[in-house]
Amino acid sequence: MGPLRVVAPKPYFSAANQREVEMAGALTDSERRRLEDELSERLIKACDDSDKTGYSTNAFASLAENGPVEAVSRVITSDPKASGFAALVELKRLELTGEAIALSGPWKALFDAKLLDQARKRLIQNQRPDLAKA
Repeated sequence: MGPLRVVAPKPYFSAANQREVEMAGALTDSERRRLEDELSERLIKACDDSDKTGYSTNAFASLAENGPVEAVSRVITSDPKASGFAALVELKRLELTGEAIALSGPWKALFDAKLLDQARKRLIQNQRPDLAKA
């Protein structure tokens, strides 16, 4: 599978996601779009980097369809054994997981606290508390 590319920008937020963002803090529409774009770029880079490690991911395949926030949310709430998380644990590349990415940048304002806590716990359980601090 080659690099994942977002074909055309589109609004990513469903009503549920919008409510989560409002709970996380008041972001303007332009701030939210900027953070979504930055998150999309980071996810695409993670997919490319993952491919280079020998693990071809389709974990963010919904990125173009559903947007970056929904794609990451689905990965974090999925069974880690069924997702690419377990493969990235084996490769010692947890910095490429949706969990680490969600916690690593200004875009974490796009996610609710419960989801971020779930991501932190998963990283800590897999001996990467350094990634969980982000």
